[in-house]
Amino acid sequence: MIAGVGRAARGRAADGAGELERWLSGDDAAARRLAVAAVAAGVLAAVATIGAGVVLAITVASVTAGATLPEVIPNLLVLGVSVVLRAGGLAGTELLAQRGAARVAGERRGELLAALTRLDPAGRGQSDRIGGLASLATDGIEAIETYLTSFAPARAMAVIVPLLVAGVVLVADPPSVLVLLLTGPVLVLILWAIGSRARALTDRRFAELRWMNGLFLDLLRGLGTLRLFGRAEELGETIRDTSRRSGETTMEVLRTAFQTALVLEWGAAVAMAVIAVEVSLRLMVDGITFERALVVLVVAPEFFAPLRGLAIRYHSGAAGRTAATAIRDVLGTPGVEVAVATTSLVVR
Repeated sequence: MIAGVGRAARGRAADGAGELERWLSGDDAAARRLAVAAVAAGVLAAVATIGAGVVLAITVASVTAGATLPEVIPNLLVLGVSVVLRAGGLAGTELLAQRGAARVAGERRGELLAALTRLDPAGRGQSDRIGGLASLATDGIEAIETYLTSFAPARAMAVIVPLLVAGVVLVADPPSVLVLLLTGPVLVLILWAIGSRARALTDRRFAELRWMNGLFLDLLRGLGTLRLFGRAEELGETIRDTSRRSGETTMEVLRTAFQTALVLEWGAAVAMAVIAVEVSLRLMVDGITFERALVVLVVAPEFFAPLRGLAIRYHSGAAGRTAATAIRDVLGTPGVEVAVATTSLVVR
C-alpha cells in the first residue's frame, strides 16, 4: 500500500513542475520581491567574495615582488570593505529569504486551515486522508518554508555565481576557464542523476508519513475494541513495524543526500587539482604570471561552492516540492470532504 501511495506521489510531483514553481511564488507580489531581493543579496555576497579573492591575490603578488606596507594599504582597505559586503550579503540573503518564505507558508497554512473549517468533522472511513492533512498542515508547511528559505536561493546562486567566476577566470587566464566549462556540466549531471533518486525517496518518505498518520488514527479509534478482544499487543507490534519502516526510509534519504554532497565535493576537488596542476606547469615555463596564476587559484573554488551548497540542500528541495504538490492538490480539489476536527489539527 505504501509503495502505491509513493508511486502516486511521485507521479503528481513529476507533473507540472514549472506550474508548481509558479504556484509557490506567484500569489504574493511582496513574497516575490523578497525572493528576488534575497537572490540579489546573495549575488552581492558572491561578487564581494570574488573581489576579495582578486584583491588578495594581487596583494600577495605585490608583496612577493617587494611592495611595502603603505603601497598595499589601499588593497587592504578594499579587502576589508569586501569582507563587510560579503557578511552583509549573506545575512541579507538569509533574512529576506526567511521573510518571503514565512509569507508564503503563512498564506498556504491559512488556506489549508480555512478549507478544513468547512469540512465534515465526523471522520468515518477517511483516516488516511485525515492523517495526510494533519501531516500537510505541519510537516508539509515546514517543508515548503525550508524549500523557499534554503533551496530556492541556492538553486539561483548555482546558476549565477559560476558564470561570474567563469568571467573573471576568463579575463585572468583563458585556458583555465576551459577546465571550469568542462567540469561544471559534468558535476551538474552528477547532481541531477543522484538527486533524482533522492527526490524519489523523499516522495516515498512523505507519502509514508501521511499514510502512517492515518494508520495511527485508525489504531487509536479501534484501541477500545482491540483491548476488549485481547488484541492490544498486536497494536504495539504494528506500530513498531511501521515506525521501523519509516526510519529505514528516512535513513535511506539521508544516505542519498550525503552521497550527493560527497560526490560533488570529490568532483570539485578533482577539478581544482586539474586547474592547479596546469597553472603550475605553465607557471614553471613562464606561460602565466604569478599574479594571474594566484588569481585563478584563489577565485576558481568559488565556481564550485554554489554547486556544493545546492547538493547539500537538494533533499530539502525535494521534500518541499513534494509537500507543495500535495497541498496544491488538496486546495485545488473542489468539494473535498475531509473528516478532521479542526481544533485538534491546530493544536497539533
